[in-house]
Amino acid sequence: MTIKPFCLMLTFLIHSSMAATVEDYLTKSPEDKIAILRSKPDRFLSDPKDILRLYTASLNDRSEMVQREAARSAAFLVMGLQAASNAGGMPKFSIEDSNNFQQALTSKLDNADDGTRIAVFTAIAYSSPPVDVLDAFLQTKIESQSDTKVKAQMLETLGKTQRKMEWIWQQALDLLKTSTDSKTLHSSASILADTKPEMALDDLIQLALKASPIQWHAIQVLRAYGAKAAKAKSAFEALIKDQAAPEDIRNLARISLEAINTDKPQPSSLQMMKLTALWPLALGSSPKDAPKQTAPVVNPPPTPQSSSPKKAADATPSEEPASSTPWGIIVVLIVAATCLLSLLVKKRK
Repeated sequence: MTIKPFCLMLTFLIHSSMAATVEDYLTKSPEDKIAILRSKPDRFLSDPKDILRLYTASLNDRSEMVQREAARSAAFLVMGLQAASNAGGMPKFSIEDSNNFQQALTSKLDNADDGTRIAVFTAIAYSSPPVDVLDAFLQTKIESQSDTKVKAQMLETLGKTQRKMEWIWQQALDLLKTSTDSKTLHSSASILADTKPEMALDDLIQLALKASPIQWHAIQVLRAYGAKAAKAKSAFEALIKDQAAPEDIRNLARISLEAINTDKPQPSSLQMMKLTALWPLALGSSPKDAPKQTAPVVNPPPTPQSSSPKKAADATPSEEPASSTPWGIIVVLIVAATCLLSLLVKKRK
């Protein structure tokens, strides 16, 4: 009973310490593929530059569960690549691989699974700074969404990448006026609280005075404006005096009025990231027509031998050095020795 877990661990460590190829990945079961995507996909590969090929294969996998996990993981991959690029270096990817990866992402924008659509939308949005052709493409995809929750989350992503801000808050205001879904209302209110558009003030004041599920969200948004919502003071004063209004609404109106009088606006929750073009856009072109050259990305600068500078964020969640295989072998040997020791102890007993 004591030896079996050690032997299983030993087998796993020996297997995980061996770098492989995308072709090896394709032979794995859906469960193993998901486990690899959730851990450190770059560590599985002998050549980290093949990471885009691995994700492309995963997005096109027969298993919907693998596709869903690949979409979620791809969003983190692209954000990691942006962080690596901002820090001064990231791997070179071929044009063909980057094109195929983009095509795989865009093919999932019409996926039936909400989480998959949101994840691939996020990956595409974070792959480039604002560019007219990409912004128009993303805007069209948002407009085509029938699910208001998905639409609101995509709008939030678009706001975090600093695209079409006026169009974003107008869409958010429309959703706030018309939606009855609590998640949609929350996301729409968050967008308006972050962007604080002056042109939306009159509409928000009207919504704040009308008893409805939207009322609470509208008051919260106006509170975020601080002194910029001064024209809402009379509306809040009327709400505070209205004995027929719910107690929570009156209290929120009182807090919001204080935020206006003391000019304490709510800080924006948008976490901006400086975006660079990770690869040439290929949202509509055919991958097979792409020239076989490398994308114009920055190579990592040489690391000085005399110092140990802080390591930049990797393209994937892995933050350990590439030369970790010897450590894996050492761990394997330790586990093997423990396994043998347990066997000897059991025999003595």
